Amino acid sequence: MSMFLLRGARPHFLFPRPDASFRQKFLPGRISLLSPLQFVGTAPLRLRSSSIAESSRYSVARLSASGHLSFDDATAHGILSSPSCPIHARDFLALGLDPDPRSGAGAGGTAPRHHIPCLLPRAGSFVLCLGHVRAIVGTESATFFHVHRPNVSVFVHDLRRFRASPPGRPEPFELSVLEEILREVCASYNRRMRIYRPVVDSLLEDTDRNTDDDGHGPFHRLVPLRDGLRVTEREIAAAAACLQSVLDSDEDLLGLLLTDARDAAGPLDPALHAPVEIMLEEYHRQLMDVAGQADQLLRRVQSKQELYAIGLDAHRNRMVQMNLQLAILGVSLATWTTIAGVFGMNLPTGLEDNPHAFGIVSTASAVLGASFYAYTTDRIFGRTVRLRAWRRMGELEKIGGALRDMDSLDYAIKSVNRAKFARDADGDGGGGPVSS
Repeated sequence: MSMFLLRGARPHFLFPRPDASFRQKFLPGRISLLSPLQFVGTAPLRLRSSSIAESSRYSVARLSASGHLSFDDATAHGILSSPSCPIHARDFLALGLDPDPRSGAGAGGTAPRHHIPCLLPRAGSFVLCLGHVRAIVGTESATFFHVHRPNVSVFVHDLRRFRASPPGRPEPFELSVLEEILREVCASYNRRMRIYRPVVDSLLEDTDRNTDDDGHGPFHRLVPLRDGLRVTEREIAAAAACLQSVLDSDEDLLGLLLTDARDAAGPLDPALHAPVEIMLEEYHRQLMDVAGQADQLLRRVQSKQELYAIGLDAHRNRMVQMNLQLAILGVSLATWTTIAGVFGMNLPTGLEDNPHAFGIVSTASAVLGASFYAYTTDRIFGRTVRLRAWRRMGELEKIGGALRDMDSLDYAIKSVNRAKFARDADGDGGGGPVSS
């Protein structure tokens, strides 16, 4: 795999050296995703990829540690070349930014892109993409994206008013901003659940009310609700997994301590990340709790759809049963008519002069057809089959009940073992005198 080095503003390969056609095709419009982009004092690089375009402008808000808030429209090159929050080009891609629709870029009506949540510590800053918040946070300032969206704009203004630490508990700027972002993301997902819950209750109640005896009802309304809940559950689970990945790495936890790393003369003590770890664990717990709520609502919707499927299966089974009974009845009548057809061939049989022959043959044919119908239906739908099915269901319920109440089963086994141990001790004469 080829690697790049940034020398001035020109990318070069370590090996092998590309020819002129390859360089003309790939290098002028691309930048390296392997090196940090610090373009201060160098010639600007042109960004022509579909993900990072030089003409695209992004609505940003910059919040300083002193509380000053400013709004601006920035380009990708301006964001990457900012000396206060240095990041990599791949970090810019990880943010999953959408151009400001007011700038005309991306005005084709495309839906916002969904990206994997990330929390990436870097030298002097960290990149964060959680929920609707996308930010680059440094020691003295934080840059927020998508401020043209109302929820992000409201959050940024609230952060400017409530960012100050309580008296007697000074916190570094980056940790204060990180905690406010995590609180906003958890509150946003909780608000979604408060919106989904009455909608799910209303739709399920309406479905039960309008479902007929054959299991037909407005179950199609549950499909978009199920899809929305599934997307929300995946977003929350991805956010929780992002925090878990940071919690699993001491290096990433220390990387979030930007102020301590700036003021320290050497490597940081691993014990310093305890406050950050506690904070991330708390918000990870909140995200898992909201994910559990989303999973519960999703299971309710899926259970209703499964009941609808069971109703359709029952209706289909009744149709199959009716077809089967008609087929058995047809075979029984065919047995009767076969005997009648044999005697209806107008061939001499010697029974023409017998006055009782017609009654005997007709009765025997009817009895044979009825016996065939009764025997076949009893073998397929009879009481023996139903008793066998009920017996098997009873066995399954007993096994399931025993496995569900494992505490009682464990207590029973423990009591049996204790009684057996007491009997063995009495048989060995444990209570008698010890012989010398």
